[in-house]
Amino acid sequence: MKIIRKHYGTIELGSSIVLSDPCYEPDTWCSATLHIMRPGIYDCYADFCDQSEWGLRVARLVIVPAETNETLDYRHEIQACLCVDAGVFGVYDRTYFHRKKSENAEAWYDTNVLSWSMKEEAFICEDGKGFITTSGFGDGVYEAFCSHDESGRINAISVVFIQPEEDDKEGFEVINMVDNETDLSCIKEILKNS
Repeated sequence: MKIIRKHYGTIELGSSIVLSDPCYEPDTWCSATLHIMRPGIYDCYADFCDQSEWGLRVARLVIVPAETNETLDYRHEIQACLCVDAGVFGVYDRTYFHRKKSENAEAWYDTNVLSWSMKEEAFICEDGKGFITTSGFGDGVYEAFCSHDESGRINAISVVFIQPEEDDKEGFEVINMVDNETDLSCIKEILKNS
C-alpha cells in the first residue's frame, strides 16, 4: 500500500501510556494502558492512503523516538486490539490522560477532539502529551503494533486502521514524507502521481 507520511510534531511520553479513543474514560476495557514505554520525546505521524471511493484516509498512526530516524514496520509484535467509537484514536501520556479526564472530561474532549475534528485529520493535544488522528474508515477494532528497545521497553507504536492487501508484499510503502503545513489536496496529488 502506497502511503504519504505526514509529520505533526512531537509529544512527550512517560513510562506509562494510554492507547484509546479520546471519548473513553481511563481504563475502559477496549483501550490499553502500557507500563513499559521508554520515556522521552516522540515524533508523531499520520500515514495517508487513497481509498478511491472513500477518498484520502489515515491508514495508521505512528510514533517513533524523536532522536532517531527509526521506521516502524507494521508487522512488529501486536500489543493490543483496540476499539474506536468516535472515529478518532490517540496515544497519550497516562498521567496526562487520567488528569485531564478527571479534571473536566467534557471540556478536554471539546478542546481536543470536537474543535479539531471538523477541520483536521490529526493533531497534537494542547499540552504536548498526546496525539490523535482520525481512524481510517471510522469506528471499529484496530491493532496496535509495538517495537521494543534492547531493554524490552516499547520505543515505537503503530496503530493500523487500514491493512495492506494480503498480496501486498511491501506492506506500507512510504513514498513521500511531508510536514504539518502540507494540505490534503497536495497529499492526494502526490499519491495520484506515484
